Amino acid sequence: MALKDAHMTDEEFNNPEFRAACRKFKSIQESTRSIRLLHAAQDTVDKFIDYFHNIDPEERDLQTGKPIFKVKDIMAEISSLSKVQDELTTLESMVKKEMAESSTLRGGYQDGYTPNF
Repeated sequence: MALKDAHMTDEEFNNPEFRAACRKFKSIQESTRSIRLLHAAQDTVDKFIDYFHNIDPEERDLQTGKPIFKVKDIMAEISSLSKVQDELTTLESMVKKEMAESSTLRGGYQDGYTPNF
């Protein structure tokens, strides 16, 4: 599906120069601390999502019969999710700003400028 979306053939995708460029792009991204931090935060949020998918307030401890998850605790955790989302959005914005400030355009190219041909 990704190949179709990118309008690429298997031959183009498996081209050694293209694959080397992909590896280089990934290594550049992984060498930037702020991008690595963002990816780690996104991975953690994904784990939060998995956690909430698996919480069952009706699940009981087999020995005591008491609930494993207290509704009060679940509600408190849910109420903090908007802060997690806000902080992730802020972090994403900071990384984008940092990347924009550190990138240089060559040949006098203006970002977003498309001349009429």
